Amino acid sequence: RALAAMARHLGEKHRPLVVAITGSYGKTTTKEIVAHVLEGGKRLLKTPGSFNNEIGVPLTLLRLDGSQQAVVLEFAARRPGDIGLLGALAPPDVAILLNVGRAHVGIFGSLGNTYRAKGEIFSHLRPGGLAIVGAEDPRLRELARGHRTVTIGRDGGDFHAEAIEIDALGRQRFVASHGEARLPLRAALPGPHGLVPLL
Repeated sequence: RALAAMARHLGEKHRPLVVAITGSYGKTTTKEIVAHVLEGGKRLLKTPGSFNNEIGVPLTLLRLDGSQQAVVLEFAARRPGDIGLLGALAPPDVAILLNVGRAHVGIFGSLGNTYRAKGEIFSHLRPGGLAIVGAEDPRLRELARGHRTVTIGRDGGDFHAEAIEIDALGRQRFVASHGEARLPLRAALPGPHGLVPLL
C-alpha cells in the first residue's frame, strides 16, 4: 500500500503519457516495441523486464523524476482486481489488450473471469484515451466499449498486415495497413508472434 501511494503521487505530480499493456501473452514483446518507437521522440520510462505486478509497477513509477514524457507499463494479474489496481496507480492514456487465452483459467476459475480480469485495463482509461485491442477476438472490443477504440490483427482490424513474407530464419516482412496508409515493416524476431506487437 505504501509503494502504491508513493507511485500514485509521483504519477499525479509528473503526469507523463501512460501506455499500459496487458494480455495473456505478448505483453513484454509489445512493451519493448512500443517503448522503442516512443524513444524516437520522447524521454521515456518503461517497465524493466517483467516488473508487471503490484510491486513491480510501483517500483517502476518510483523512477519518475519529471524528465520523462511517457511511461510504458506492462500489467499482469494473478487474481481479479489486480489490473484494476495497477490502472488506478497509473491511469493509462493508451490501454492495450492484446489477447485473452486459456493460460490463466486455473487461476481465475473460468475463461469469462479471465476476460473480465484483463478487461480491467480499461476501467481507469483517462477521458479521451485510446483503447487498442486484438482484432481476432470480438470480445476484446466489447470490453473496451465506451472508449475510442482501434483494433490490430494479422488478418484484419483497423491496423493489419498485408503481403506477409517469411525469410529462411522465420522473420517476417509485411506491409502494415491502416485505411489508405501503408508502411513496410520487418520483424527481427523469428516466428509469427512478432507481427501483432509491431502493428
